[in-house]
Amino acid sequence: MIGLLRLVVLAVGVVGGVRYFFKNILNSDQWRKGISQADRSLLKTVLLDSSQNLVDLDKEELKLLSFNKEQKTIRTSGKKVKTGVFYSIYNEPLLNYALIEKDRFNKIILVSTSEQDYIYRVGQKSVDIYCNDNLIGSLDNKGDLLAPASKKILMSIENNEEIKYQRLEKDGKEIAAILNPLLVDSTNQRVIQYEELDKVDDRILALGLIFLNMIERS
Repeated sequence: MIGLLRLVVLAVGVVGGVRYFFKNILNSDQWRKGISQADRSLLKTVLLDSSQNLVDLDKEELKLLSFNKEQKTIRTSGKKVKTGVFYSIYNEPLLNYALIEKDRFNKIILVSTSEQDYIYRVGQKSVDIYCNDNLIGSLDNKGDLLAPASKKILMSIENNEEIKYQRLEKDGKEIAAILNPLLVDSTNQRVIQYEELDKVDDRILALGLIFLNMIERS
């Protein structure tokens, strides 16, 4: 009986520890290294003030995502913020974004869709990518998305400015091909030319790379 009681107490302690981790670590400024709560709140407020009713970004709408966008710059709380929206080929709003550029190698970007929020901390050598406030990886200058702890390559995006179609690969297999924003003939062209993103995890990682690529290169 005493042994069973000890197991119950231990289990409660483990659950409490996990809850503490998610509550106090995942949601803390230390977890989002280099992203202040003030900047994060500012970007969210800007998107709420300027947001449109986004269309659900399901599998069919994802195929219609285009480079057609509207962008403007506003000044609020003493900071210059760029904000914009990307549309489908039928002018449906699919994603909003806002960014603060502190200097040439220091940006904070927030992207919102009907499903997720992505936050990017853009540095000189890498980009930390968060989805719904959880760190999913760091993108290096070669185009490899590295896992936070193990540094395993989770996914890669072809980082070549001269090729028309950029490949996204996982475990050496192509899972998507996107049009290089630097080489588009028309803003109404489709972003994604080919994709096999049936797994939820693959979709989250791939969209994190695709959205960043669209904003940084277009």
